[in-house]
Amino acid sequence: MSDREPSRYRLEVSESADAEADAVYLWMSQNLGPIKAERWYRGLWEACENLLLFPRMGQSVPGQDETARLLLYDRYRVLYRIVESEGLIRVLRIVHAGRSAPDAASTDEGT
Repeated sequence: MSDREPSRYRLEVSESADAEADAVYLWMSQNLGPIKAERWYRGLWEACENLLLFPRMGQSVPGQDETARLLLYDRYRVLYRIVESEGLIRVLRIVHAGRSAPDAASTDEGT
C-alpha cells in the first residue's frame, strides 16, 4: 500500500478465516501445485487489503445489516464486516462460492 493514501481502517482476520485460507492453500498446493497456491494466497490477501481503501466494494449481504459484506475472490467468498467504531475491516470467513454464504451474525468473532 505504499503508493496509496493511508487508510483510516486496519485489517483484522478471524481465526476461522485464517484457517480457511490456509486450508485452501494446502489443498491447492497438493492438487494444483505450489506456484498456483502461492499466487492464489497472495492475491487473496491483496484483495482483502484493498478493502482498507474501498470498504464497501463487496456486496451487501441480503438479510444482514449494511456492515456485513461479501467480496468475491476467484471462486471464494470473503465475508467481512465494517466496524466503523473501531476503524476495522474484520474478515470473518473465506468460503468456496459453491457453498452457501455463512451468516455474518453467527460468525462474528475477533482474532
